[in-house]
Amino acid sequence: MKKSIITTVLTLLCTTVFAQTPGYTIDGKAEGTAKGDTVYLCEMQGFFSFVPVDTAIVNKKGEFHFSGTLNGCSYRILVAMHKGENVAMGWMLLEDAPITAQIFRDDKKNVISGGPANALMEEYEAGARKYDEEMDPYWKVCLDTTVAEKDRIKERLIVDTYSEQREEYTKRFMLLHADTPFGDYLLSNVFPKYNEEQQEQVLQLF
Repeated sequence: MKKSIITTVLTLLCTTVFAQTPGYTIDGKAEGTAKGDTVYLCEMQGFFSFVPVDTAIVNKKGEFHFSGTLNGCSYRILVAMHKGENVAMGWMLLEDAPITAQIFRDDKKNVISGGPANALMEEYEAGARKYDEEMDPYWKVCLDTTVAEKDRIKERLIVDTYSEQREEYTKRFMLLHADTPFGDYLLSNVFPKYNEEQQEQVLQLF
Protein backbone atom coordinates (compact mmCIF):
# COMPACT_ATOMS: atom_id res chain seq x y z
CA MET A 1 0.00 0.00 0.00
CA LYS A 2 2.80 2.38 0.99
CA LYS A 3 4.68 1.57 -2.21
CA SER A 4 1.54 2.25 -4.25
CA ILE A 5 1.08 5.68 -2.64
CA ILE A 6 4.72 6.63 -3.30
CA THR A 7 4.40 5.53 -6.92
CA THR A 8 1.23 7.59 -7.34
CA VAL A 9 2.84 10.69 -5.80
CA LEU A 10 5.94 10.36 -8.02
CA THR A 11 3.72 9.97 -11.07
CA LEU A 12 1.80 13.14 -10.18
CA LEU A 13 5.03 15.05 -9.56
CA CYS A 14 6.47 13.99 -12.91
CA THR A 15 3.23 14.91 -14.67
CA THR A 16 3.26 18.35 -13.00
CA VAL A 17 6.89 18.98 -13.93
CA PHE A 18 6.30 18.12 -17.58
CA ALA A 19 3.07 20.14 -17.67
CA GLN A 20 4.86 23.21 -16.34
CA THR A 21 7.85 22.96 -18.67
CA PRO A 22 8.01 26.34 -20.42
CA GLY A 23 8.14 26.58 -24.17
CA TYR A 24 6.23 27.46 -27.27
CA THR A 25 4.57 25.40 -29.96
CA ILE A 26 3.35 26.63 -33.33
CA ASP A 27 0.93 24.37 -35.15
CA GLY A 28 -0.57 25.42 -38.42
CA LYS A 29 -1.27 25.17 -42.12
CA ALA A 30 -0.06 27.28 -45.04
CA GLU A 31 -1.96 27.86 -48.26
CA GLY A 32 -0.25 26.50 -51.37
CA THR A 33 1.99 23.99 -49.60
CA ALA A 34 2.16 20.21 -49.97
CA LYS A 35 3.83 17.33 -48.16
CA GLY A 36 7.60 17.87 -47.95
CA ASP A 37 7.49 21.65 -48.38
CA THR A 38 9.35 23.89 -45.95
CA VAL A 39 8.04 26.56 -43.61
CA TYR A 40 10.62 28.92 -42.13
CA LEU A 41 10.38 30.69 -38.78
CA CYS A 42 12.27 33.94 -39.33
CA GLU A 43 13.34 37.00 -37.41
CA MET A 44 13.77 40.39 -39.02
CA GLN A 45 17.23 41.90 -39.17
CA GLY A 46 18.10 45.18 -40.81
CA PHE A 47 15.71 46.60 -43.39
CA PHE A 48 13.15 43.86 -44.09
CA SER A 49 15.79 41.14 -44.10
CA PHE A 50 14.26 37.81 -43.00
CA VAL A 51 16.73 35.47 -41.28
CA PRO A 52 15.51 31.86 -40.67
CA VAL A 53 15.94 30.67 -37.08
CA ASP A 54 14.08 27.36 -37.47
CA THR A 55 12.45 25.21 -40.15
CA ALA A 56 9.52 22.80 -40.28
CA ILE A 57 8.50 20.29 -42.92
CA VAL A 58 4.87 20.10 -44.02
CA ASN A 59 3.39 16.65 -43.32
CA LYS A 60 0.90 14.63 -45.40
CA LYS A 61 -2.00 16.43 -43.68
CA GLY A 62 -0.63 19.77 -44.82
CA GLU A 63 0.41 20.74 -41.29
CA PHE A 64 3.64 22.17 -39.89
CA HIS A 65 4.95 22.27 -36.33
CA PHE A 66 7.56 24.28 -34.44
CA SER A 67 8.61 24.07 -30.78
CA GLY A 68 11.20 25.75 -28.61
CA THR A 69 11.70 28.22 -25.76
CA LEU A 70 11.92 31.99 -25.68
CA ASN A 71 12.45 34.55 -22.94
CA GLY A 72 9.71 37.20 -23.19
CA CYS A 73 8.22 37.77 -26.63
CA SER A 74 9.74 38.63 -29.98
CA TYR A 75 8.53 39.47 -33.48
CA ARG A 76 8.70 36.49 -35.85
CA ILE A 77 7.63 35.79 -39.43
CA LEU A 78 6.40 32.50 -40.86
CA VAL A 79 7.42 32.02 -44.50
CA ALA A 80 6.01 29.04 -46.43
CA MET A 81 7.77 27.82 -49.58
CA HIS A 82 6.58 25.59 -52.42
CA LYS A 83 8.93 24.68 -55.26
CA GLY A 84 11.16 27.63 -54.44
CA GLU A 85 8.31 30.14 -54.35
CA ASN A 86 7.02 32.03 -51.30
CA VAL A 87 3.35 31.02 -51.20
CA ALA A 88 2.27 32.33 -47.78
CA MET A 89 3.56 34.54 -45.00
CA GLY A 90 2.43 35.48 -41.48
CA TRP A 91 3.60 37.77 -38.68
CA MET A 92 3.31 37.06 -34.96
CA LEU A 93 4.66 37.77 -31.52
CA LEU A 94 6.35 34.56 -30.47
CA GLU A 95 6.28 33.65 -26.77
CA ASP A 96 6.27 30.56 -24.59
CA ALA A 97 2.68 29.52 -25.30
CA PRO A 98 0.75 27.24 -27.66
CA ILE A 99 0.15 29.15 -30.91
CA THR A 100 -1.96 28.18 -33.92
CA ALA A 101 -1.42 29.69 -37.35
CA GLN A 102 -3.26 29.55 -40.65
CA ILE A 103 -1.37 31.61 -43.23
CA PHE A 104 -2.32 32.54 -46.78
CA ARG A 105 -0.90 34.21 -49.87
CA ASP A 106 -3.22 37.12 -49.01
CA ASP A 107 -1.98 37.87 -45.49
CA LYS A 108 -5.24 39.68 -44.66
CA LYS A 109 -6.79 36.22 -44.38
CA ASN A 110 -4.24 35.04 -41.81
CA VAL A 111 -5.50 33.68 -38.51
CA ILE A 112 -2.80 33.52 -35.83
CA SER A 113 -3.77 33.11 -32.19
CA GLY A 114 -2.48 31.90 -28.86
CA GLY A 115 -0.60 33.45 -25.96
CA PRO A 116 -1.26 36.65 -24.00
CA ALA A 117 1.20 38.73 -26.05
CA ASN A 118 -0.64 38.04 -29.31
CA ALA A 119 -3.96 38.82 -27.62
CA LEU A 120 -2.59 42.17 -26.41
CA MET A 121 -1.14 42.88 -29.85
CA GLU A 122 -4.58 42.37 -31.42
CA GLU A 123 -6.11 44.74 -28.87
CA TYR A 124 -3.38 47.32 -29.43
CA GLU A 125 -3.59 47.14 -33.23
CA ALA A 126 -7.38 47.53 -33.13
CA GLY A 127 -6.92 50.82 -31.27
CA ALA A 128 -4.04 51.99 -33.48
CA ARG A 129 -6.04 51.21 -36.61
CA LYS A 130 -8.46 54.00 -35.74
CA TYR A 131 -5.70 56.61 -36.06
CA ASP A 132 -4.38 55.03 -39.27
CA GLU A 133 -7.81 55.05 -40.91
CA GLU A 134 -8.47 58.67 -39.94
CA MET A 135 -5.03 59.68 -41.18
CA ASP A 136 -5.24 57.84 -44.49
CA PRO A 137 -7.20 60.37 -46.64
CA TYR A 138 -4.87 63.20 -45.60
CA TRP A 139 -1.81 61.05 -46.32
CA LYS A 140 -3.09 60.26 -49.81
CA VAL A 141 -3.27 63.99 -50.55
CA CYS A 142 0.32 64.39 -49.36
CA LEU A 143 1.41 61.81 -51.92
CA ASP A 144 -0.62 63.30 -54.76
CA THR A 145 1.79 65.36 -56.88
CA THR A 146 -1.12 66.98 -58.74
CA VAL A 147 -2.22 68.79 -55.57
CA ALA A 148 -0.89 72.29 -54.94
CA GLU A 149 2.16 72.40 -52.69
CA LYS A 150 0.40 74.65 -50.15
CA ASP A 151 -2.44 72.15 -49.77
CA ARG A 152 -0.02 69.24 -49.46
CA ILE A 153 1.81 71.06 -46.65
CA LYS A 154 -1.47 71.60 -44.82
CA GLU A 155 -2.46 67.93 -45.17
CA ARG A 156 1.00 66.85 -44.00
CA LEU A 157 0.64 68.94 -40.85
CA ILE A 158 -2.70 67.25 -40.21
CA VAL A 159 -1.04 63.85 -40.71
CA ASP A 160 1.56 64.84 -38.13
CA THR A 161 -1.16 65.48 -35.54
CA TYR A 162 -2.57 61.99 -36.08
CA SER A 163 0.93 60.51 -35.88
CA GLU A 164 1.46 62.25 -32.54
CA GLN A 165 -1.89 60.95 -31.24
CA ARG A 166 -0.99 57.43 -32.35
CA GLU A 167 2.36 57.67 -30.61
CA GLU A 168 0.71 58.84 -27.38
CA TYR A 169 -1.75 55.95 -27.66
CA THR A 170 1.19 53.53 -27.97
CA LYS A 171 2.89 54.99 -24.89
CA ARG A 172 -0.35 54.81 -22.92
CA PHE A 173 -0.98 51.18 -23.92
CA MET A 174 2.61 50.29 -23.03
CA LEU A 175 2.33 51.83 -19.56
CA LEU A 176 -0.99 50.09 -18.90
CA HIS A 177 0.73 46.77 -19.66
CA ALA A 178 4.17 47.50 -18.25
CA ASP A 179 4.26 44.21 -16.34
CA THR A 180 3.91 42.07 -19.48
CA PRO A 181 6.28 40.89 -22.24
CA PHE A 182 4.15 42.85 -24.72
CA GLY A 183 4.80 45.99 -22.68
CA ASP A 184 8.52 45.29 -23.05
CA TYR A 185 8.03 44.88 -26.79
CA LEU A 186 6.32 48.27 -27.11
CA LEU A 187 8.97 49.85 -24.89
CA SER A 188 11.67 48.92 -27.39
CA ASN A 189 9.71 50.86 -30.05
CA VAL A 190 8.86 54.03 -28.14
CA PHE A 191 11.75 54.40 -25.67
CA PRO A 192 13.77 56.75 -27.95
CA LYS A 193 10.73 59.05 -28.10
CA TYR A 194 11.12 59.98 -24.43
CA ASN A 195 13.46 62.64 -23.11
CA GLU A 196 16.24 61.62 -20.72
CA GLU A 197 14.24 62.30 -17.55
CA GLN A 198 11.24 60.37 -18.86
CA GLN A 199 13.47 57.47 -19.89
CA GLU A 200 14.75 57.15 -16.33
CA GLN A 201 11.20 57.18 -14.99
CA VAL A 202 9.93 54.63 -17.51
CA LEU A 203 12.79 52.23 -16.82
CA GLN A 204 11.70 52.06 -13.18
CA LEU A 205 8.49 50.39 -14.34
CA PHE A 206 10.17 47.62 -16.31
